[in-house]
Amino acid sequence: MAKSEPVATVRVYPAARSDLYAEVRVWRTLRDMRRYAALRPGRLRAALGQCCGTEAYRVTRKQRRKTGQFATVDLAKNYLGLRVMAHEMTHAALRYRDRAGFQLDFTPDRNCGEERLCYAVGDMCSQLWRKLRRRGVCD
Repeated sequence: MAKSEPVATVRVYPAARSDLYAEVRVWRTLRDMRRYAALRPGRLRAALGQCCGTEAYRVTRKQRRKTGQFATVDLAKNYLGLRVMAHEMTHAALRYRDRAGFQLDFTPDRNCGEERLCYAVGDMCSQLWRKLRRRGVCD
């Protein structure tokens, strides 16, 4: 069985001027994505998309530093629609909330936790769609 690679890998940011990001990989087919998931513990083998919380580290000169990556999302090109994309970006936004440490409260201002989460979902979906269109991955 030949090893498949994602057709695109992009970063999406939940907020302007944020160092935090989710890495999104788009696989050629659902079968390719599921083959990849089958090799990783904790991944669902029957899903149309996947999102996992991630802690990535960079090691330089014997120092270990956490990167801004908070999630890894896997999508299949042949199932790349708004429903799956919004669903997985919502999972990613929840991982962002975990990493940023805010509560899902609601007050009538833009900075409450619920609004921060909703803006993160919208911003990440918009960036993902724009970046994938530029790469010719979706229409």
